[in-house]
Amino acid sequence: MALGPLGSLAASARATLARHDAPHPTPTHPRTVFVLSGGAALGAAQAGMARVLLDAGVVPDAIVGVSAGAINGAHIAFHPHSDGGERLEDLWRALSTTGVIGGRRSWAWNVVRGRSGAFPAEGLRAALEEAVGDRTDIGGSDIELYIGTTHLATGHPVFHRRGPLVDVLLASSALPGLFPAVHLDDPDGEHAGLHVDGAVTAMLPLQYALELDPGHVWVLDVSGAVRATAAYHPGSLDLVSTGFALALGRQVGLGDSGHDPRVSTISLRMRPAEKLRSVLDFDHTEALIEAGRHEAEESLAHAFARRPDLIPGRPESA
Repeated sequence: MALGPLGSLAASARATLARHDAPHPTPTHPRTVFVLSGGAALGAAQAGMARVLLDAGVVPDAIVGVSAGAINGAHIAFHPHSDGGERLEDLWRALSTTGVIGGRRSWAWNVVRGRSGAFPAEGLRAALEEAVGDRTDIGGSDIELYIGTTHLATGHPVFHRRGPLVDVLLASSALPGLFPAVHLDDPDGEHAGLHVDGAVTAMLPLQYALELDPGHVWVLDVSGAVRATAAYHPGSLDLVSTGFALALGRQVGLGDSGHDPRVSTISLRMRPAEKLRSVLDFDHTEALIEAGRHEAEESLAHAFARRPDLIPGRPESA
């Protein structure tokens, strides 16, 4: 039996409340790791952050991302240079609300018919396929790439180091109730089955990145800006966005890991996000990109002043 939109929302809510930890990764001791939070349309701001880092010569050895952060992270992993940052921003400029989620009129009808998502994933799949080109596997990059999803049957967060790139990105971005859950295979058998948005269980996957035992971590965090969107507030009629935002609100924040001296954080304070109708509003991309750049430029200047060893090209930069 297909899992309908409401069933997907219910299963995702259970996963959020369960708070399972991801399996521990094998430490690979990367010098520099990028951690990219989820945030749906706010991923455009994250793209602006990433471009500033890449333009400054800050290039990761490993990337951990979920949801929109997984899409951005995959692009960076395969294009880890300044030109790649510009192309990432262009990817977000090409998206629109109707192109990604279609018309809102189909929501109620699809719920009644019990379809696996309120909207089909064809628009997002087409955008991802165009973006990744002939790169078909997560492990095909020279940069370690870990893409987070949520396994619906167990509620476990799962971080994929291998597997079909577009399918895993679709699963990591499958907002519960909005896009259909994605079936993924698992060679070990434990987490084969339906997967949804990785942000359901790990909105900001910093702890997983720290378990890689890195030298330094740059956190590109747009999760806090979820609270600034119109649909987050009580009274909103956007049920999917509201439910998603309320569930993720429990995870916003760095926690104790934010005090780790290896961690530098670029957080989106997002005054422009207050214009967004919901976390699914893809029609303010340029303002979001500019806001992300601004936050990154300020954070980067502060980090370099405090830690000159982080400046690319320094003998002991980490």
